[in-house]
Amino acid sequence: MLVISNQKLSFRSISQVKPYSSLKLSSEARNCLRGAYFREEMVADPQIAEVYLRRALEIAINKQNLDLDDPVVIDIWLRIAYNYVWMKKFEDASLVYRSILELLLQSKNSENFKKAIEVSKKLAEVYINMKEFDNAEKCLCWSIEMLQLDEQEYDNKKNWIIDDNQSGKLEIPTSIFENSKITNEELVKFVDLLAGLYAQQKKFELALPLYLGILKTLQNQQKDQGQDKWKCWEAITMGHLGEVLYGVGKQDEAMGWMQQGLTISKNNSGNRDCDECSGVIFNNLGLVYEKNENFEVAESLYNQAILHATKAQDFVGLEQFSLNLDRLISNEQQQSDIVN
Repeated sequence: MLVISNQKLSFRSISQVKPYSSLKLSSEARNCLRGAYFREEMVADPQIAEVYLRRALEIAINKQNLDLDDPVVIDIWLRIAYNYVWMKKFEDASLVYRSILELLLQSKNSENFKKAIEVSKKLAEVYINMKEFDNAEKCLCWSIEMLQLDEQEYDNKKNWIIDDNQSGKLEIPTSIFENSKITNEELVKFVDLLAGLYAQQKKFELALPLYLGILKTLQNQQKDQGQDKWKCWEAITMGHLGEVLYGVGKQDEAMGWMQQGLTISKNNSGNRDCDECSGVIFNNLGLVYEKNENFEVAESLYNQAILHATKAQDFVGLEQFSLNLDRLISNEQQQSDIVN
């Protein structure tokens, strides 16, 4: 089976979480956040990091009387939620993200509503890891809907996401990019995550037109802006198209899309996203050839996958691709022993 758009947690980097230095916080609260940062980034002790974060939160709310929807308070909550994701405590993470979402939606600050859309995406990613696909779809469809509205249109639908009694269902049309008022990088990312969610559930009939729409949008962006930053994303999308087409039994078309994506990603080697994409496509091609019992080609492809994953420092992919290669070699050895 091919790797179908699985969402995987990225490794934390120092650029992701930095010690908070807002002068709105007291020195005691800032020291707590620095202590959390040290446990998040230097010695990897998430339990102690959470203690520091919650102490900073207590100081901000109870001692300094900051509002619950104050950006400083929200940012601390977000670090607590991310900490749970880091520890793979997805149930806890979902509860915190849900609480943050409610706070943001009840806020009168318009900037907080924009942040709510991003939090909804984070909540969807957690739901995907929990395999609560209906909840993930709800979050993503709401976010995509909100991204296309003008600010004066928010009030009609903004609380739909937190209304547990809501019986209706938002559906994102597969022609979304043709009918959307706006098309930007943020919208494309949300639709890409939704397409991946459908692919993961083998709802290929929903995933395929979304990926085709994403690909067309990326190609148009390159024409209009003359920028190469979309190249790796284009290659990744072609890889996804190959996976989906393989899933519906169109192997020749699938191989064609994967080869196109591989050509683009290899031509942009040195870019981490492109190298990671090359690793995934080489691995998926290896799976196809292995299934077709062309073991020599499959082995070569797995080795290429490992090479590119190493170059991209994609440690999750490296482990997976190495397991595929080891399995292939082991099976070949067993077959050889039987023959002899």
